[in-house]
Amino acid sequence: MTVTFNNDKSSSEDEYNVFIRKIEDLPTLPYILMKIWKLVDSPDTSSKNLEEVISLDQALTAKVIRLANSPFYHIPFRVNNVKDAIVNIGFDAVKNLSIAVSVTSFFKKSERSGGYFPLKDFWRHCVGVGVVSRYIAEKVEGIDYELCFCSGILHDIGKFALNILFPQRFGEVLQRAAKEKSRIHKIEKEIFKFDHSYFGKELAKYWNFGDDLISIIGDHHKPVDEIDENLRIETSVIKVADSIVRQIKFGFSGDFLDDTFDDRALELLALDRERLKVLIPEIKKEIELASQIINLV
Repeated sequence: MTVTFNNDKSSSEDEYNVFIRKIEDLPTLPYILMKIWKLVDSPDTSSKNLEEVISLDQALTAKVIRLANSPFYHIPFRVNNVKDAIVNIGFDAVKNLSIAVSVTSFFKKSERSGGYFPLKDFWRHCVGVGVVSRYIAEKVEGIDYELCFCSGILHDIGKFALNILFPQRFGEVLQRAAKEKSRIHKIEKEIFKFDHSYFGKELAKYWNFGDDLISIIGDHHKPVDEIDENLRIETSVIKVADSIVRQIKFGFSGDFLDDTFDDRALELLALDRERLKVLIPEIKKEIELASQIINLV
């Protein structure tokens, strides 16, 4: 299917429909991940149910076990199977690792990508955001830090979709963002009428992600007070983690500018720039501990 974009700014609805049709060109997610989603959505799901599904996929099983044994999870003894992984790092951790590994593996296998997007460095950025999100969320009472970890890794899936589905156009976005010293999501809106967070949300819906994950992916560039208040704290975690990872220059986000912090997001998390300066060395150590995750997802 040949797709062209209308440059008329009144054509936003047409642009949106083109993208939705193109999403349908992407392969469906692996069967095993769809099974995991169904389990996650059921209140009756047990650890044994999750173990049985993951164990059907040898590659996924091996990765979950290796990740559970990584220094990132601080387990004092070795995990040898999925059951042990669930017991020692938790049901939610194994669930979210499985989701992140499956989705990222899907994109990494795709051969339809442009030459302007260094995927390896971009995965480093995404995993870095996931790791830092988890680190921050663990210090905030009452929020799901494993959800933040998964959301951090997947927050930019819209960029991957644009890169795969419209490689030339997305290459133009990257080139213009660099030349004009502008944020990538601003250039995306000029070229595609929507930015990657919006496309990421639509892709997450198409793939039947959970509602919380869909919301965080779609809202991570919105002003804090426009974010769904039920997930405002979690989304603020992703926003701050994204800024930290950009500032320490871990991986490549697609932007060529250092990021600035959202003061409202910092306020919600009871953080400030001075506190962040103190935390940065510890955050860098946490990313180093996650090196196996970076290599495996």
